Amino acid sequence: MKGLELPEETPPNPCVHCLPHRRFVREAFAGCAKLSYALLEHGLLVRRPLEAYPRKGLYVRSDDLDRLEVRNCLKREIRSGVYSYLHFGIPCTSWANANRLNRGTGRKHCPDGSADLLEREAHGYFQAQYVAELCLLCHEYNVLFTSESPRTSVLFDCKAMCLLQGKVPCYRVDFHMCAFGLQLPGSGPYEFCQKATSLLANFSEVAELQRRCPGISCKHIHTCMGICKSEWSVYFAC
Repeated sequence: MKGLELPEETPPNPCVHCLPHRRFVREAFAGCAKLSYALLEHGLLVRRPLEAYPRKGLYVRSDDLDRLEVRNCLKREIRSGVYSYLHFGIPCTSWANANRLNRGTGRKHCPDGSADLLEREAHGYFQAQYVAELCLLCHEYNVLFTSESPRTSVLFDCKAMCLLQGKVPCYRVDFHMCAFGLQLPGSGPYEFCQKATSLLANFSEVAELQRRCPGISCKHIHTCMGICKSEWSVYFAC
């Protein structure tokens, strides 16, 4: 991804003088990498985002966090002090309303689903477990983290995320993307995408993102969603 920097390989146990003077920020499950580019524009040292499927038909094996070796590499980098911030835009396939509307078993009262998990749900719980583990490691090594999910999803209520929140002081913020001016391609000047979103973080300043839709009016109309995630990043990076 053009313009995003890649640090030199970091030894497993580097001494202090081996570490970069400025630490990197990085986006995982990056989708269109909107957050990465926004952070780059605001002068942060941004590492190439992790996204296994950056576009249709393309699979990047080295960026697939589902692979143990990729996760272990990220863990080594976290321990080495390379990062100051990591964002996890974990896929919402098995957590949001669409899952429940398509025979999914996860519900608010049973976020981890039933004994008859669908394949996509089992995969989602696997991802939630290792993301929670990575977030815990971030906190142990003074790395800020955020995890993103639709507001109506049950991701932050699942067992893995609850265990994380029991071990780490976490802060959750909910906001509507339309309050930040999110528009879909081809939208009119007063057409916005509401997209209710939640972030879970280990720093209290994330609360500054809280926004609600200003309300429907002749100058604020909602259109249906269907674009890549992380459009909130333009504000978040400021």
